[in-house]
Amino acid sequence: MTSNYTDKSFRGMVEGNKFKIISSEVVKGPFCVMTGEINAETGFVKVEINSVFRTLLGIVFCFPLIGMSILLTQSVPLQVVLIALITLFIRYVLIGLAFRFLSEESLGTLKDVLDLEWQKN
Repeated sequence: MTSNYTDKSFRGMVEGNKFKIISSEVVKGPFCVMTGEINAETGFVKVEINSVFRTLLGIVFCFPLIGMSILLTQSVPLQVVLIALITLFIRYVLIGLAFRFLSEESLGTLKDVLDLEWQKN
């Protein structure tokens, strides 16, 4: 989770044929963590949202819940529904698209570095 510039494509740990890496791009690199194993013929890569970002996003999503509870005590159901819809939109659309874009970019960089062909399962 550092923001230092480097000429490397990835940062992380490699032990034998197993790895846990993040992209070294300063702003968007640490969002996705790639873990996996590469053997002579096959391998697999699992892409997840970094635990730090997952925690931060979880905290951010607590704010609308607090706001909805306050509005429910004041009998304002329309605003509660609006806050719920906005929260769901952010969670499932915006964060989903960001994860998809950033994970595909990281996987493409990994493919270029290792000079591999991907087969999706």
